[in-house]
Amino acid sequence: MKLNSRIIEKKIGSKVYVGIVIDYAEGVKRKQAWRNSGLTLAEYHRGGKRRVEDMQKAFIDEFSAELSKRRGLNVDYANLTVMQLLQKYVDHRRTEKKLTDLVYYIYTTSHPDKMREFLRMRGREDMKLTDFTEFDAEAFVDYLRKLKTREGKPFTDCTIKKILCFYKPAFKYAKRKKFVAHNAFENIDSPKVNQRRAEFFSKDEMRQLWEALENEGACLPIQFAMWTGMRRSEIVGLKWSAINFDNRTIRVREKVLPIAGEGLKAYTELKSDSSERTIPLSMQSQHILFRQIELTAENNKAIFYNHNYSDYVFVDKMGKMIKPDRLSNTVTRLCRRLGIKGHLHKFRHSFASHLLKQGANMKTIQELLGHVDCTVTMKYYLSVDDEDKQTAVASLDGHFDFASPPSRLRICN
Repeated sequence: MKLNSRIIEKKIGSKVYVGIVIDYAEGVKRKQAWRNSGLTLAEYHRGGKRRVEDMQKAFIDEFSAELSKRRGLNVDYANLTVMQLLQKYVDHRRTEKKLTDLVYYIYTTSHPDKMREFLRMRGREDMKLTDFTEFDAEAFVDYLRKLKTREGKPFTDCTIKKILCFYKPAFKYAKRKKFVAHNAFENIDSPKVNQRRAEFFSKDEMRQLWEALENEGACLPIQFAMWTGMRRSEIVGLKWSAINFDNRTIRVREKVLPIAGEGLKAYTELKSDSSERTIPLSMQSQHILFRQIELTAENNKAIFYNHNYSDYVFVDKMGKMIKPDRLSNTVTRLCRRLGIKGHLHKFRHSFASHLLKQGANMKTIQELLGHVDCTVTMKYYLSVDDEDKQTAVASLDGHFDFASPPSRLRICN
């Protein structure tokens, strides 16, 4: 419900007064509401301008509440701004849905900040929720398409879809609570994202990367990713207390993420309940941990070594926590140098795919990756190549005993 107001001059009797007019829609009809400021035109020009402007704002607020009442909306929230709605929605989700600390952080900073900047650019930082229309929602989506990531790349359709997954329910909540009569995002379509099957490193590519990593400072945590399939945030957040060398297991229960303005922050709430899991230690992953113990023992002899993070497994040579981006950037750089297409997270895909090749069942792989169910594992992480297909079909030759292979193939035209 967008209200346009203006200050006008109106002659009453022999004097000219200054008044305020609000233009609004009532169904398909355009109407006006009028209020006399009580000031003559001469008084307005002699210092009454600020007073009339204050009266104009008050009139808009009062009339907005009156219209909300007429239309069956919640009068107490007639002057609710767009940004206030977003905070109110987050508080509601926090109470009803029990958001994790990380999701709560994203919902109160990253997502709302985009709307705040969008409104600021249009000079409407305090825009009322009732003034926000479908045209504004469309303009907001166009604005998102022009944004760039920290690497300077445009937002992908997947990123925009995730952002809209916050705004669409927020405005739906506003309509349900009768803060507004219409949901501005109701007819806004989210981008269609084609879910591609995840790619994985071949055995030879894994060998090349393993050897190349031996000359890198962030060698051990990345090699550990190869052998455990853990996410980078889980590796950076891994503590010695989560490792049981007697049982040869890792308990994944914490992660570390970079938060704008706060640096690295540890979270005990993972992506989902199934993300908290136990991963067996292979001989190679144990060897990596023993190498890290030796490396840390050597590094902490330094005078300025930081002992504040001694409970974390993977720290840099000065004892500080490793930034997740450092691991990603190292792998990206090595892949580019070796002519291999890939990134850090591809080790996670490879871990799953090579386990499948070795005969591991789907349920086992799902639990090792920490997926909610096998559907995600099958859909995005497990891939097969031409060799797998040929091996599978060729296996039928020796399976059925009622047919023997022909001595010579005859091609039929």
